[in-house]
This record gives sequence, structure tokens and C-alpha cells, in this order.
Amino acid sequence: MYKIIIVDDEKSIRSGMSKLPWESWGFRVCGTAKDGLEALELIAEDKPDVVLSDIRMPNMDGVELMKYLNQNYPEIKIIILSGYSDFEYLNYSIKNRVVEYLLKPTDIDEFETLFKRLKETLDAERKRDTEYENSRNYYLDSLLLDLLLGYTGQESDRGYDILDESGITVDDCYVVLLYMEWSPKFRDGFYLTKTKKLLADSANKMSSGLNLRFFIGYQEKITGIVSSREGFDVGELRAYLEKVLAYLYESTGIEVYACVSSHCTDRRMLPQCAQQTIITAHRRAFSPNDKIGFYTPVKAEGPFFKNVSFNYELLISCIASGKKEQELAEIERVFNELEAAPEGAYVYAENLCLELLFFLSRKSMEHNIDFEEILEDLGFSYDDLRRMVGLRSLKRVIEDVVTSLTDCFSINAVPSDKNSSLAYKIKEYVDEEYLCNHISLEYVSDKVEKSSAYISRLFKEEFGCNFSEYVTNKRLEKSKELLKDESLKIYEIARKTGYADVSNFIKVFKKKYGISPGDYRSYVK
Repeated sequence: MYKIIIVDDEKSIRSGMSKLPWESWGFRVCGTAKDGLEALELIAEDKPDVVLSDIRMPNMDGVELMKYLNQNYPEIKIIILSGYSDFEYLNYSIKNRVVEYLLKPTDIDEFETLFKRLKETLDAERKRDTEYENSRNYYLDSLLLDLLLGYTGQESDRGYDILDESGITVDDCYVVLLYMEWSPKFRDGFYLTKTKKLLADSANKMSSGLNLRFFIGYQEKITGIVSSREGFDVGELRAYLEKVLAYLYESTGIEVYACVSSHCTDRRMLPQCAQQTIITAHRRAFSPNDKIGFYTPVKAEGPFFKNVSFNYELLISCIASGKKEQELAEIERVFNELEAAPEGAYVYAENLCLELLFFLSRKSMEHNIDFEEILEDLGFSYDDLRRMVGLRSLKRVIEDVVTSLTDCFSINAVPSDKNSSLAYKIKEYVDEEYLCNHISLEYVSDKVEKSSAYISRLFKEEFGCNFSEYVTNKRLEKSKELLKDESLKIYEIARKTGYADVSNFIKVFKKKYGISPGDYRSYVK
């Protein structure tokens, strides 16, 4: 049902038009006004879909009203009803997007024809707007999820446009995690998903003037990005979250908790900020009465932990100067102390290691090094730290990350011609052996005696693309050439181009070219 406001200075006309069978045409009269000024108050309050207005009225006439609506409420449909067949008014109507210009008196059949046609137009626009909004929100959520996972710098121009439209500033924001108290009802996966969607939608609707977006993100968690702005205060965020949590409990009966990251000042920090909300959620187990938790760095508590922490400045100094022995000795010192810890200190060790990774990520950004890419090359993520069994596994990961980062820093210290020479040597290995299944960062790193992270960064700096991307493109180009030979089976071509699994080859080919290898073969016949 669409809302309509009737504006006319004659009370009898307003009353008569209000009694028309509006509901049978798909409309509801939400108010009447005697002039334009009175109409503006109703419009601001009720946000009608249609305004049906006379031209000649005191205080503010129909011409002034339509100008105001055109400038301030362009989505409202305007219909002018007047007893004056005047070309000047008709011209004003055209300029101000008036849907229809009717002359008094107008019979009911003419009204019915007009408003049934108008309803069809509004239905089509609403459907189109809904489809666009759903598509836009899906794209925005996918983009924000990619950023939270560390896939930065991949946004298209359209992606930047959608971020701008949303008002979300990913370089100046907070990450928020909403999570629910477990209930037996959640054993029903459909009910759980439906509830999470309801919570995310409710949080978005209660934005309270903040620029934010909640969505079902990484690991099916309800994640939000809340932008800061000039004059923004964290207390404002807390007040908003308190209101949201209270509303969610009243409307669903479900206890919901919120965890907030530290201030994100660069989109490359988003993965660690997302991880901070998870850390805060785990800590909430020790303070269940506080429904909103703000991330704070891990603190050494008790006499045992007084000196159990990494010397950050020493580590970053060793990384920058390539002193691997000293940095490994520092890691050894900390883990020796942790091994002597009482039971229950393992969670502290996990958090200590996460804090170190967060610190290294921020320092890497200062030197234009993509820390998340280093983790990816190592096949590691922040969450994996919580899956480690024992201190030895934690120690091995920290050593691998620190030494890989040291290699990346060393690229800047090596003369560019020497780096370039090594990069072309790596490319030669790839060009010679890209059809072999064994080609990989690890394989090449053994050949040139450099770490995978070093090779990955060097290759990207020299050739402008990722190592794996280069290998994939070489293989796919060769496969296109082989597909022209109809005597070769698809699985044979997959094997000849370094793919042990034919299904993986088909998936990669289709992702790159938009069609399957078989369809491509038919196309080039």
C-alpha cells in the first residue's frame, strides 16, 4: 500500500477526495493539508509516495511546493490537480517532474485509471530498487569480507564507489563482533542462520546516525565495520551497542554480546582487528556480566609473567638489519620462559604471539610490506594460531613468520640491480618448469636459497604480479594452445600443464576465461 497526501485549500475538495476508494487502487491517504506549508510538515513526518496538490493556494502554492519537492524529495511522485488550464503551470509541471496534470473537475474513472497506472510504475520502481539494494549490499558485504581476510588493494572502481556510497571509511573505523549465547534451538542450522541474519539486519536499521554495516562474515560470525568521523567518541559507539543489544533481547529473547577492536587506521589492519574481536570474545568468558567488551592488549598478571614478553624493539631492529640469529635467540628466550609456566598459561602464550603478529603487521605497513601476504605464502592465518597443539608449534610459526619478514625487509637493503638479477633467475626457473606439477614457491626457494616470502615479494615488485598468478597464466595460455589439438583429452591437457587434478584445472580455466575448457575447444573449432 502506497501513501498519498492530498493538498487543497478547499475543505470540501479535500474531504471528497479522501473518500475515494484509494485502497482498491493500492493507496492510503495518510494526511490532508490546506496549503504547501502545512503539506511540508506532513511530508517530513510521513514520507509519502505521492502528493496530489492543487495549484492556487495561500501561503505556499502548488508551484512552490512542487519546486521544493523536486529539490528535496525527488523520489515523491507529484500530481497536480487544478481548475486552471494554463500553459505556464503546465510548463512548471514538466520542469519539476510532475507525473500528471489533471483539470478540475475530474471524474472517478479518470482517477482510477491514473492511480492504477501509477501503482504499476511504483511497483516496478520498488522491485528495481530492492534488486539493486540487494545486489549492492551483497557486493559491499563481499568487499568488506575480503578486506577483513586481508585481500587489500583488490577493489575495483565500482568497489570504491560502493564504499563511498555506504559512507564506510575502512581506513578509519572499528570492527565489531556480535555473538549469541548458545541455545539448543541453534542445533537447527536453518534457524541459526535465520537468527544471525535477523540480528545483522536489526543492527543495520538501528544505525543511530553512524556509518556502519553488519553482515554474516568470516566463519559465519556477525561482523560489523563502524566508521569513525571527526568528533567521534567511543562512548557513542558503546551507547549505540547498548541500545542494539537491548532491542535484540526484547525482540528475540536471545542474549547477544558485542566485542570491539582497537582503532583501525589503515585497511591493512582489518584482519588483525577482526582477530582482536575474537580474542575479546574469548576473554568475556571471565567477565560474563559485561555485554560489551573493548579490546585491550594482553597483560602479564602475577609474579610469573612479570618478564614473559617479547622485546618488540629488539625484534624489529633485528628484522630490519637482517640479524636472524639475534631474533631467533629472542624468540627462544620467551618460549623457554613459557615452557616453565604453570598450567593454564597456554592461552596467555597464544595471545602473546598474536600481539607480536599485530605489532609486526603494523611495522610492515610502515615499510610498504604486505604482512598478510607473508602469512598467506606461509599457508598460515591468525586463526591457525589457536589451532596449534603445544608451545613448539607456536614457536615454529613465530620463527617462520619473523625470518620471512626479515627476508622481505632485506630486499630494500639489496641493490636494485642485484634484486633484479635474482628475480629474472627465478622467472627463468618458472619459464622452464611451469608445466611440471612440482613448481611452487617452496621449490624455487630451495633452488635460490631464499625464503618463500622473499621470493613472493621480490617477484611481485619486479614483474607486477604474484608468483602463483604468473604460473597459472603461463599454464592456462599453454592449455589454450593444446585445446586446439582435438586428439588430446581434457584430462591429458590438465596433466600436461601441471595439474594433477583435472577438476581443479577446469575450475581454474573457467574462473580465468568464463567458459569451460570443453566449451572453449568448441568455440575455437
